[in-house]
Amino acid sequence: MSNAIQFLEKSCAYRLENSSWINALVSVRSAGYYRLGDFWQQQEKRGNFLELFWGMDGVLEFPGKRRLHKNEALFIMPGELHRQQIICFPAAYCWLTLDGHIEEMIQMYNIDGNIFDAGACPEHFFRQLINEVRHITPAMGYAASATALKIVHQALGYAPSNKEGELLVNEFCKMVEKFYSSRECNIDYISSMLGISRVTLFRAVTGRMNCTPKEYLDKYRLREAVDLLINTAMSVNDIALSCGYSGANYFCKVFRKQMGTSPEMFRRNSH
Repeated sequence: MSNAIQFLEKSCAYRLENSSWINALVSVRSAGYYRLGDFWQQQEKRGNFLELFWGMDGVLEFPGKRRLHKNEALFIMPGELHRQQIICFPAAYCWLTLDGHIEEMIQMYNIDGNIFDAGACPEHFFRQLINEVRHITPAMGYAASATALKIVHQALGYAPSNKEGELLVNEFCKMVEKFYSSRECNIDYISSMLGISRVTLFRAVTGRMNCTPKEYLDKYRLREAVDLLINTAMSVNDIALSCGYSGANYFCKVFRKQMGTSPEMFRRNSH
């Protein structure tokens, strides 16, 4: 078999080196989603952490011949072999890994390593979680823990889910990711593209993400700008334009208000 992999879509928040300062039941190590279009097999690993997989398409096979299908979920237990192989393409799934007081969590929720019906995957929660752990701070660390618990609750059937609303918020998040770099992208634009009213979008997003659609769009643009400041040599003006801001002046104003410093000073302090 070929070891090549064709990513139709890949988003991953890399493992945090140290999250011990988050005094929560659990802390988030990593989170992400894959949409795959070719053969792929995860490298084997073991770790003292808890991992949740939530299937969205295709079939994944885990050690012990456990097969995960669409709308099913699986916890890989601490110390268990972490390896998954896609055996039916195209495939898509979300995952998150947790550490901290995971033994207490396992007992509290009676978690085991069996595959179970979980319903439609809340992609918007996973996308929110990924954004929260990309540039971790104490505040965002606690937010990530809270979002991860929402995902676990929904997987285990403790949280109510409205399928139509879930799909709408998932589509909203995808639209933000696709069009955030355009200055024409605002809530009216996204509502029009989705064929719904601003009020409908507002109710769906605020009811599931603890923020308004505009707040989500603004935070997404800011996080993308932070990524570019840290990882590229692009000018502040080019970063502003590539993230959907009208120009450097407005971008600097928004950045200073949210981050407490200028983009230039933030870049210098990040290296």
